[in-house]
Amino acid sequence: LKMRDYLDVATPKHRDTLVSIVLSIHKLAVERLRWTTPTTERENRLCRMCLADVETPEHVLFRCIGDDELGTHEEKAIVVRKLQDLCKSFWSDLAHMALPSAPREDTALLKALVAHRQSIEVTAKYCYRVPKNVYKLPM
Repeated sequence: LKMRDYLDVATPKHRDTLVSIVLSIHKLAVERLRWTTPTTERENRLCRMCLADVETPEHVLFRCIGDDELGTHEEKAIVVRKLQDLCKSFWSDLAHMALPSAPREDTALLKALVAHRQSIEVTAKYCYRVPKNVYKLPM
């Protein structure tokens, strides 16, 4: 067994949020509405911010355009680009990975960011900052 880099995140709030995303114990609809009675079908667990797609960590972090405080989709793309620029060796190792153009690619990007030691602090901070506004809204 190997200790995961995300467990070394210095800021406790950032680390806790990142761990909750990795372990799927976050407060997003995709998980919380699994446990309601009657169970809400996955496709009906919509994002509280935009109501356009299932509220998953990947959607909230990379796709959701419903949070004015976090800016437009273009601004989120800038954040992802900054994460990409964080460590050129990381992206040269993952040359096959570009900015996600489809939701299925978001999961691969999130996994790569969480697994990369040099980007983990920035990734954890972003993962802490973004869902906070979603959590303020009722499900």
